[in-house]
Amino acid sequence: MTWVRRVILCSLAILGPLGASGCISPFFPIPVQPWVTKRMEEKYLFENDYRTPIMPPIREGFPPPVCEDAPSDREILRAMPQVARGVPYVYEEFRDDIEFVKERLVDKIDPPRFFPLVGLAQLHHCHW
Repeated sequence: MTWVRRVILCSLAILGPLGASGCISPFFPIPVQPWVTKRMEEKYLFENDYRTPIMPPIREGFPPPVCEDAPSDREILRAMPQVARGVPYVYEEFRDDIEFVKERLVDKIDPPRFFPLVGLAQLHHCHW
């Protein structure tokens, strides 16, 4: 009888915390902080922010492409550091009255060179 009692107590000691944490039972969900969903949206929602567009080749006799597309205000705000989570009425940061001036700093095209996994290509530097 002591052997059976020992097995039951050991199994409860092992499976008890798992059942309470939500790993096994759907009746006890794991609490999630509200900032977790915000971080996941930032990570997965705007996938094209840091992807490089692939342009067609530059043909002879045609003018080289010009960097015309300025970044949107939304892209600039996402590239800025995160607003610190402060204490209400003690320390708060706001980004309500920000004005953006978009100036093209660099617009140059490198000579053709070989890129691994791409082939012969030209790199167009366009910095705003």
